[in-house]
Amino acid sequence: MLQNRRINDSLLFVSNVKRGVIFEVIIKTILANTGNIEILKGLLLNAGVAQDAIIECAQWPHTTLSVFFRSRPKALSLKGKLRAFHLSDVSVILKSLEKKDWQTKWKTEFKPFSLTKTFEVIPLRYKHKRRIRTKVPIYIDTDLAFGTGLHATTRFMAQFIDRSKGKFESFLDLGTGTGILAMIAQKCGAVDIKAVDICEDAVKVARRNCLENDCAGIDVQMADVQKNRSKKQYDFVAANILTQELIRMADKIISRVKPGKYLAVSGISLSNYDVFRLAYAQYPLRCVKIEKGEGWAAILYKKI
Repeated sequence: MLQNRRINDSLLFVSNVKRGVIFEVIIKTILANTGNIEILKGLLLNAGVAQDAIIECAQWPHTTLSVFFRSRPKALSLKGKLRAFHLSDVSVILKSLEKKDWQTKWKTEFKPFSLTKTFEVIPLRYKHKRRIRTKVPIYIDTDLAFGTGLHATTRFMAQFIDRSKGKFESFLDLGTGTGILAMIAQKCGAVDIKAVDICEDAVKVARRNCLENDCAGIDVQMADVQKNRSKKQYDFVAANILTQELIRMADKIISRVKPGKYLAVSGISLSNYDVFRLAYAQYPLRCVKIEKGEGWAAILYKKI
C-alpha cells in the first residue's frame, strides 16, 4: 500500500491492527423485510461506508448488516446517524470485538465470486473443497481483508488486465495488497512481474497468496514507490490507489511505463474524476478505456 493506503475491499484499517479492540456496528432487521435491507445499505453508503465494507448475514428471523471500525467515536457516530432515522423493525447495536473475532466473522461471510469473464476469486479455505469450476481460480487468504476483488476499483483493474491478455510480458503492481492483480497478470501471460506495497502485512499476505496460486515467480517487495530510484519500465503498470496519490506521484508512475504500453489507474472517486483527468492530460497518454461504477472510476491508458 502506498501513502494514505490503496483502496481496500473492506476496511482500510485492518492491516495496521496488531492488537486491541475493533468496534462493530450491527444493524438488525426482520428477514422478510427486504425493503429495509436495501434502505439500510443506501443509508450506509450515504454515510461514507464503502459498499464492500458491509457484511450481510441472514439468519432466520433476522438479517444483520455489520460495519467495523477501530475508532469508537467513528462507530458511535455511525450508530447515532442510523438511529436518527427511527426506522421501524430495525435495531442498531455497538459491539466490541478482538481482532481474531473480526477475522473469523469476515472469513465466514466471504464467499467465492466471479471477478472477470476469465477469473473467479475463492477464499483459501475453499481451495481443497470439491466445486464445479468454469473459470480460472484465484485463491485469496482472508486473514487480513483487503484486495479481495470485491471492491469496484479492484474489479475494474482486473478486467483491464484480463482484456489485455497477450499484450504484455512485464507487469508492475503498485500497492499490491493481497497480490491479486499481479497473480492475474501472471495467469494472463506476464513473465516479469514485480508487486510492491508499503505495508509489511500486505507483503506477507501477498507472498503467501502467490505461493498458494503457484505464482512463485512474482517478486513481491516492501517499498515506497515515491522513494524508489529504479528506472525500469514495464509493459503494464497497475496503480490502484487514492486519487490524490495518483496525482502526486504521476511523474514517478508514468515514468515506469514503456512507450506504446499500458497504464491502468483506479481508486479515482467520481467526485475527483475531473480533477484527475485534468492532471493527467498533460502527460503523453491516450485513454483506451474508462470504467465507472459504485462511486469510483478506473482508466486504462496507452503511453504515446
